[in-house]
Amino acid sequence: MSRTVDVAPQARRDIIDIARTSRTTFGDEAAVGYRNLIIAGIASLAEEPAKRAAKTHEDVLGGAWTYHLRFFRQLPPRVRPPRHLIVYTYDDEFLRVIRVLHDAMDLPHQATKP
Repeated sequence: MSRTVDVAPQARRDIIDIARTSRTTFGDEAAVGYRNLIIAGIASLAEEPAKRAAKTHEDVLGGAWTYHLRFFRQLPPRVRPPRHLIVYTYDDEFLRVIRVLHDAMDLPHQATKP
C-alpha cells in the first residue's frame, strides 16, 4: 500500500542544503545521485514505513521513526556511502517526512526544530 507523502518545509530545506553541499564537495553528478537516493528512499518508505532497519523514537520524538539511507540498497552510481537519515511519521494514509538529517547531528534537538 502506498501512502501519500507529505514533506515538511524544513525537510525540503534539508534536501536542498544536502544537494548544495554534495555539489560543492563531490560535484554535480554526485549531488544529483544523492538527491535521487533521498527521493527514492522516501518513496520506498511510503510503501513500507516500518522497514526492518527503521527505528522508532517514541521516547524522544513523540512517535517519529528514522531510516538511515545506508540501508537503502539501490545506490545510484557515484554515490558514496550515505550519511543521512529520514525522520518521519506515518499512518495508514500518509508518510510525513519531518527532517532529513546527517547522522552526526543531535537527533532529538534537530528533529524537533521548526
